[in-house]
Amino acid sequence: SSFVLSYDQGHLSWNPKKKPSLESILYADSRFRAPPASLLRGLGSQSGLWSQGISGDLPIVLLRISDAEDIAQVRQLLRAHEYWRMKRLAVDLVIVNEHASSYLQDLQVAIETAVRSSQSRPRFTAELAQGAVFVLRADLLSGEYREGLQAVARVLLVAHRGPIAEQLARIPACPSPVPASASNHSAQPLPVFHAAPPSPLEFANGQGGFDLDGREYVVRLDAWSNTPAPWINVIANPQFGFQVSAEGSGYTWADNSRENQLTPWSNDPVSDPPRRLSVTAYAEWVLGSTRAASAPFIVSQQDSATGAVLVRNPWSIAFTGRSAFSDLGGRQSSWTADRSEFIGRNGNLTQPAALARLAPLSGSLGAGLDPCTALQCQLELQPGESVEVLWFLGQCASEQQASALITQYREADLDAVLLKVQAHWQRVLGAVQVQTPSRAMDIMLNGWLLYQTLACRVWARSAFYQASGAYGFRDQLQDGMALTFASPSITRGHILRAASRQFVEGDVQHWWLPHSGQGVRTRISDDRVWLAYATAQYIQCSGDAAILDEQLDFLEGPLLTTGEHDAFFQPMQADAPASLFEHCARGLDQCLQLTGELGLPLIGGGDWNDGMNRVGHEGKGESIWLAWFLHTTLWEFAKIAELRGDSKRAET
Repeated sequence: SSFVLSYDQGHLSWNPKKKPSLESILYADSRFRAPPASLLRGLGSQSGLWSQGISGDLPIVLLRISDAEDIAQVRQLLRAHEYWRMKRLAVDLVIVNEHASSYLQDLQVAIETAVRSSQSRPRFTAELAQGAVFVLRADLLSGEYREGLQAVARVLLVAHRGPIAEQLARIPACPSPVPASASNHSAQPLPVFHAAPPSPLEFANGQGGFDLDGREYVVRLDAWSNTPAPWINVIANPQFGFQVSAEGSGYTWADNSRENQLTPWSNDPVSDPPRRLSVTAYAEWVLGSTRAASAPFIVSQQDSATGAVLVRNPWSIAFTGRSAFSDLGGRQSSWTADRSEFIGRNGNLTQPAALARLAPLSGSLGAGLDPCTALQCQLELQPGESVEVLWFLGQCASEQQASALITQYREADLDAVLLKVQAHWQRVLGAVQVQTPSRAMDIMLNGWLLYQTLACRVWARSAFYQASGAYGFRDQLQDGMALTFASPSITRGHILRAASRQFVEGDVQHWWLPHSGQGVRTRISDDRVWLAYATAQYIQCSGDAAILDEQLDFLEGPLLTTGEHDAFFQPMQADAPASLFEHCARGLDQCLQLTGELGLPLIGGGDWNDGMNRVGHEGKGESIWLAWFLHTTLWEFAKIAELRGDSKRAET
């Protein structure tokens, strides 16, 4: 909705004739923000705002005032802020007093009086999520802080420029939507080239089937058909990954599939919108967990060495300094980093405005744009000629590393690189081969299930319906056990990683974010058994008993209070490392202590979707399943304790 709130003789009025849009608060609009040069100077990490109690989680409307005669603009915005709160629109209003420091501080007193007398007066901590009012004195702020505050504000206003409605009315209107070229509607269909008949597929279902002796799954769709539900494949290594679907779409990430998405993730249960590939390579940027939160702070530039477009998010806390890139192998002839230019106002990707124009893209780069990268290359093909266009998209720890990586792969033999990747997977997935009476089972067991475990579950920790980026204590220990024969080093590494997320009391983080260490402490008791069980299975399969002597820290953090089921926080490292054996034993000891009236272990809690989490409600739920699981693990671990000469632990 669009509206202007004006203050006239103490009354609040609505003026429908002047229509600066509320969209400028919800979605960053460069017309209402600081100039691009100021954005480039001021944008920094979100944590830079915290010293004044501003979280940066909510959109910010900033008013600069230097004269008490302009106090009416403060009252106008306070009325507007209360209206936003009534409509459940969470916005932080920041008022910066820029009057020169003096003994009387008349302006500061006037601002604080206006705030106290308004409905937008300071709130309790629990209400801060609804938006708050902050009154700051410029003479008590560093120049860096003031520039940063102006750079992140969705709307920047200056009190001496007059009433708010007049200031907004002077902002240029959005350009009118560019109509699509008439020729675009009457374009002739592209010629159809008939390829050789495709090879037959195993277990073909009319839309796809297995090829190359079961190592590849091929989806074959005509122009009018699609898979009955979104079909995707996860491709990943420990640092980078992407999804590819039957439509050619997907999303990309680096280091963490949820917190550091490069391009948008979609999990629509019905449709799968493609990210569009043609001679124009187009990508919308996220560089965070959601595009809506990070888009106002994304900055783009051209790499001087390669000509590629580099993109970064200085607002990010966990992944600051990283540089994403988009490159057509150096063949791009025009580009833009402004999505509004590419798709057009009120446009969409089914008919981008830029493709309806004959002119090249503008080359717009910098800050304050609606972030994307669209790269175009002009090609002239002779009859029978074909050209291969390569699109490089990724992220590195710095601009220098991104530039070096682009150069490396421009010069690389990519066919040889692909063969190397295929050989790697054949080596890993071929470590265990089974033969059963069922060909379908053989195909799944001899590659696909193990591939999904490693690429999707361990490395990506993402799929079409969930992008978590987190490690689950129970989940990834189970996944790691499946890799014991194929890649024991991965299993070993994750056992040690999981043990380092155990509290000194013996319980663990049920899940945690690897880049920050933040995670959730719960009452779920079977987590405490899985570490010992996975360790025992690993030693039995690999013979690597030396893993038990690896020294690992515990975590420290507040215990759950009565009635508290879980708590999300960042724990501290306890300065008391212990062996993996001690970590495993401590988890088992604590689980044994949680015994109910019938002599069965208490389930504690759960995170299943079938109501099992209620079994352990209020510490009363005893579990036969957990009893069998604990008994099996204790039996295996007692044998390990005896071999180590720890007879006391073995008897216990």
